[in-house]
Amino acid sequence: MLRQVAEGVLIHESEFCQSNAIVVQGRAGVLLIDPGVRDDEMAALANDLRELGQPVVAGFSTHPHWDHLLWHAGLGAAPRYGTARCAAAVRDELSDAGWTARIAEWIPPDIAEQISWDLFGLITGLPAETARIPWDGPQIQIIEHQAHAPGHAALLIEERGVLVAGDMLSDVLIPMLDLDGTADPIEDYLAALRLLEGVADDADVLVPGHGSTGGAGQVHARIDQDRAYMHALRDARVLSDPRLGPSAYGKDFLPGVHARQLQGLARRSERDGTPASLASGRGATGGRSMNLPVRGSLHHVELWVPDLPRAREQWGWLLGELGYQQFQDWEHGRSWRLGGTYIVVERSPALTASHHDRLRPGMNHLAFHAGSQASVDALTTAGPAHGWALLFPDRHPHAGGKDHYAAYLANTDGFEVELAAAET
Repeated sequence: MLRQVAEGVLIHESEFCQSNAIVVQGRAGVLLIDPGVRDDEMAALANDLRELGQPVVAGFSTHPHWDHLLWHAGLGAAPRYGTARCAAAVRDELSDAGWTARIAEWIPPDIAEQISWDLFGLITGLPAETARIPWDGPQIQIIEHQAHAPGHAALLIEERGVLVAGDMLSDVLIPMLDLDGTADPIEDYLAALRLLEGVADDADVLVPGHGSTGGAGQVHARIDQDRAYMHALRDARVLSDPRLGPSAYGKDFLPGVHARQLQGLARRSERDGTPASLASGRGATGGRSMNLPVRGSLHHVELWVPDLPRAREQWGWLLGELGYQQFQDWEHGRSWRLGGTYIVVERSPALTASHHDRLRPGMNHLAFHAGSQASVDALTTAGPAHGWALLFPDRHPHAGGKDHYAAYLANTDGFEVELAAAET
């Protein structure tokens, strides 16, 4: 029943949605992550652990969806952890007297008959910002994000090189959005992928919540596949994803999930903008509510750069001077936000060239409102000390036309910006 995927790390795959229960061996017993769904499977898992002389000393639920919150009496009464947000979401769910009926609506009847709710959702929230699971075993890093569900956590078992991805990076299921619980579900998902990308090189084994395990070479590939799906979903483009194919595992239900996600995003767009109250610390408003974005306004720009430390310094200075505030930071990139728009610089592992050429097909420059003519002059004067040199000095400040006051600057990596003064 249990299969070893790394030293001291074993998994059991359920018949339900190819769900993976993960066992991590410690000094006094095991940590059990997302233990399973059906009663008989969890009872068999408990029996296998007894035969191995490995009691369950702790549990962990990667997120607050029903199929990750079940338990069996045979597994014992060890503390079962989740992130603080995960535990809060579970408490909210259980506070409604009709929670069992509501959850049952999502469960196939044949599976519902094999589930016991007696120990459902008994999750202890770890203090916010907890970095590792508190237990007597290998160090396990918690990578919390808001994709798919509130307080969702991937886990990196550092000493074993195993990335437990929760309900992401599946080879059989498409990414599924939390369309009701977040202001920007697509960006939350993309941000989570960037977090996973930041630890991908430390993982020799990938264990998704549903689907097949993968080796080191598949971690980046699955991140890229999920990112491609999210970009296509965001842009309402036709996509070719093998998980939606006619012979795929989920051929009978995933096309419907995909269609509902498209419809849900369209409904959000048709409303008067998408709700854009930013979580504390995530955006330029510092958690204050901001005006709803205008449909068709720019969401974000992503620049792939050859040298990330240099880009962080040069773009960070310029964008900071223009009023942007740091938004996200991960191993391969950083972003800054102003209002409803943010700008990303990323040194992607998929980069295929070593430099940017603004004269080739593609982006020539970014243009910013820079305030008064005096502000433009001040930025032009300070720019060289921060890697931004003036272009077209013989025609400055009217290189864009006699009635247009602007500075055209280029940084070390060849990216051009236009700093346009307000018309007077």
